Amino acid sequence: MGETSELGPLDPQIPQSDGNFISAKAVQSTLELIKKHLETKDREGLELATILASRLNPLLLGQYESTLHIAKEYQKELLLLRMFRSQENQVAKIVEHFATGYTHHSRVIGCEEAQEFFGSNLLIWKSSSPEWQLLWQYYEVTRNMKDLIGIARLLDRYYNRN
Repeated sequence: MGETSELGPLDPQIPQSDGNFISAKAVQSTLELIKKHLETKDREGLELATILASRLNPLLLGQYESTLHIAKEYQKELLLLRMFRSQENQVAKIVEHFATGYTHHSRVIGCEEAQEFFGSNLLIWKSSSPEWQLLWQYYEVTRNMKDLIGIARLLDRYYNRN
């Protein structure tokens, strides 16, 4: 990582029919909230639980759960592939922390915090290092290429319609 790099927690975003995305963690949190209100067994808690439950599509609940499970499997496979070969116990702890240790998918995990989890397996480059400068140049070039390709596609669509 570069000293200004950031990671985010494991929180898959699931596309909805209206074009928006829903966080698998948000659905999980809503289910926990419903459970909490049901446990109060008072009228207001039951009413609130009913309102929350009516907003969830029960057929999609399994999709949210399986999406989070699949994301955890991918994260585990990637960590075992390189950074943590043959260290399944350590990987299990990291995956669980990144999947459940943060409340929101926009939570920033800086390089110092990441170092706590990854230890000596994580190399942090200074922004002034030649390695980081080379990597940053590569990023800039590929980002600009993707922008140009996107513009070319838009122009192609525009001119092929007219």
